[in-house]
Amino acid sequence: MLEKLMSMTTVDILTLALPVPKTSYTGVSMYVDDKGVAKNLPVNLRAQGLTSACGLIGNQIRGDAFVGRMYDDGKDKWFRMDFRESDLNSGLEWIAAAKSINMKQGGGTTLSALTSQYGMGSNSEVAAPTSVANMPNREEPVKREGYTFRQTKDEYINLINEQVEIDIPLANGVSKRDIKVTIKPKFISVHVNHMSVAIEGQSEAVMDYYVGPLWGHVDTDGSGWMIDDGTLIITMEKEKENEWWEDLVDTKNDTE
Repeated sequence: MLEKLMSMTTVDILTLALPVPKTSYTGVSMYVDDKGVAKNLPVNLRAQGLTSACGLIGNQIRGDAFVGRMYDDGKDKWFRMDFRESDLNSGLEWIAAAKSINMKQGGGTTLSALTSQYGMGSNSEVAAPTSVANMPNREEPVKREGYTFRQTKDEYINLINEQVEIDIPLANGVSKRDIKVTIKPKFISVHVNHMSVAIEGQSEAVMDYYVGPLWGHVDTDGSGWMIDDGTLIITMEKEKENEWWEDLVDTKNDTE
């Protein structure tokens, strides 16, 4: 495990939970290869699901990920703590507390920025990580004209909510300010300036605007979007665990 971590050229640290009073001064961090995109490593949907469950929206995790936990009261006490596979259950209190804090900060940020914002002490050492190996248990991407989508199929059904990911290639020059994505419990709209987003089964399409019902319900708090390497990536967390969608859109029911 540590050999894999050390083999990464540089490591990016994502703070899942801050060691603050609300988390009983217990912090959790995820370590990933920050060159994962450049290396074209596979998307780690299991690790990405954990970051989303903790309220970190728009992070695409590629390759292996490692998770560590530590106690830090910001004063004299600092020590590492075990992080077990059972700690990945999406219903646990630490995940709920982390999500509450991170969502208030707009979906989380780096360790240094968060510690500065919260006025934490200088104990910047991080916990020894526990492996969260890449779990490719998912259907191959379904390719459609203008987009692809995929959904997770985690064999550890009690760990994290499954997700749906939509990938839409962008034209040159398109930036975040040109994009508007609205996600409701059973409804999505995507607006990309000067680009036609054509999605099969859609209820309405007007030039570069897509409006349509989703096959199932999603948790809007655990959903978001980002631009990565010229692609608009929309990640939606399913409301129900272990619910497999037959398609991305529901052509029979337009209920929001």
